[in-house]
Formats: sequence, C-alpha cells, structure tokens
Amino acid sequence: MMDFMKILNNDTSDLNDEERKQAEEFTEHLREKMIHDLTLFESEELIRKLENDKEEFIESIEQIFVNGVKGYKKMNMQLLINLYLERIGRKKFVSLIENLQ
Repeated sequence: MMDFMKILNNDTSDLNDEERKQAEEFTEHLREKMIHDLTLFESEELIRKLENDKEEFIESIEQIFVNGVKGYKKMNMQLLINLYLERIGRKKFVSLIENLQ
C-alpha cells in the first residue's frame, strides 16, 4: 500500500515504476484541480466584494499589488494544500481527493 502523505510530499522513493507513475499522475491531477478551485474561489470572492463593498474590493486589489501573489503553479504541494484547506476547507479537500479519478 502506498503512503498517501509521502506521495503528497512527492516522496516516491519506495515505489516501483508503475506505482511511481500512478502517484505522479494523481498528484498532478490533484494539483491542477486545487489550482482551478482556488482560482475560482478567489475570483468569486473578489466579484462579491466588488458588488457588495467597493472599499473592501479596493483593499483586496491593493494587497495584491503591494504584497504580490505567488503563483499557485510555483507553490510546493504542501503550501498549496495548506492554502486550499485555509481558503476552501477540509471537507471540500476530502471530497476532492475522494472524487479524483
């Protein structure tokens, strides 16, 4: 049986070639889905702020320009997972993993 946490941390040293390929495909698919979900979540959040509170929207945009945003594609898997859990939640993360094919 494959160690799920090792796979998420990109440690495939104990896996054979077939398992390694499966683990890499799984993590890449998970990564792409998390990036999509986070982008959608953040976009919807900005739109909500724009519609409901222009000042809050401007503050959010200001924070982006002043502090910058590290691209999701450049984040390591652990940071991406932590951000996903913080912004979208544990329940959705578990559901995401359960529904990956």
